[in-house]
Amino acid sequence: MPSNKLGVMGASGSAGGGGVSGELWMWGADGAGRLGVGTAYATKTSPVQVGALDTWTQVHVSSKNTTFATQSDGTLWAWGRNNFGSLGHGDVIYKSSPVQSGVDTDWGDAKLAGHWDVGAIKSDGTLWTWGRDSNGSLGRGTKDVRLSTPTQLGSDTDWYKISNDGSQFLALKTDGTLWGWGLNQFGQLGTGTVINFSSPVQIGASTDWVEIQTGLNFSGAIKSDGTLWTWGASPWGQNGRGNLISISSPVQVGALTDWSLLTGQGYNMAAIKTDGTIWAWGKGNPGGGVGDGFSINRSSPVQLGALTDWYFVNMGVGSGSGRGIAMKTDSTVWVWGDGQSYGLGLSELIRRSSPVQLGALDTWVQVSGGDGSMGGIKTP
Repeated sequence: MPSNKLGVMGASGSAGGGGVSGELWMWGADGAGRLGVGTAYATKTSPVQVGALDTWTQVHVSSKNTTFATQSDGTLWAWGRNNFGSLGHGDVIYKSSPVQSGVDTDWGDAKLAGHWDVGAIKSDGTLWTWGRDSNGSLGRGTKDVRLSTPTQLGSDTDWYKISNDGSQFLALKTDGTLWGWGLNQFGQLGTGTVINFSSPVQIGASTDWVEIQTGLNFSGAIKSDGTLWTWGASPWGQNGRGNLISISSPVQVGALTDWSLLTGQGYNMAAIKTDGTIWAWGKGNPGGGVGDGFSINRSSPVQLGALTDWYFVNMGVGSGSGRGIAMKTDSTVWVWGDGQSYGLGLSELIRRSSPVQLGALDTWVQVSGGDGSMGGIKTP
């Protein structure tokens, strides 16, 4: 089974909590009730607890007003926007508090991805999709055939990781092969074409992929040798290759072999190297979304500070540019970027162009960033 060098499982938009359970906290914009605190459109300026349970194991805050989470009993929960059945409840009713999706109890270690089009990999390696099905993004050979409950895609049991931001999916299998489906207008699937695919198609013949990440119309991946590869659209330099050129096949970024964890959303990407340093690129103007202390776009990876104790990073979406959230090895959480809608959780609307610690004494086990809001799991 492929693994990155840090041993971190970075599903799309969230850091794995390693099976540790805790309290669920959310903050920022509350569009469609996505914070899960029983309200809708009631912005929270700092982290607020969702309910009183301490059995949450992971949260995935999407970029389109939907939130997903799992509990220690293996159940899957969702809330927020639901006009395409994306919450998996069998209806299209918005929810402002967590509601269980189905009755299955094997979602505990699920890899979650998506917002309107949702995908998840269960602990048994099966792949499940549901939601809008725009551009064939549910992978079923159809288009615009919506599913409002999680439905298994095929019968394979060797799916390993999944990522989605928009209408394209990337997924890895345990044999290290890379697969994609959905929207491919800018070559973001990496097939060498701009043809949409409504069923999973293998991307190239390589069997050494270990990390994947999608942004808005672009994608990236890391191989087992530590090399970084990107493809798709690049209007803000999010391909990381020093240019704004779109490309429809994976192309290596530089010659370094020490990349370990990759994340992205909107128009930004970030990564952690094996030495614990954090790097980012893409849209930084306005808002400081890259996190390097400046509000400028970056078309090549730039290091954020000089620290070497970063454990996880995730890029969220802001109204002006991106925002980031990261964890250190001491379980502290740090945020930066667009402060509108109080999306950084710092009780202020100020943009932060470099990482700022969120709270002081909290012990976080997992975090996730989305569009205007963020969330995480922390121990009581």
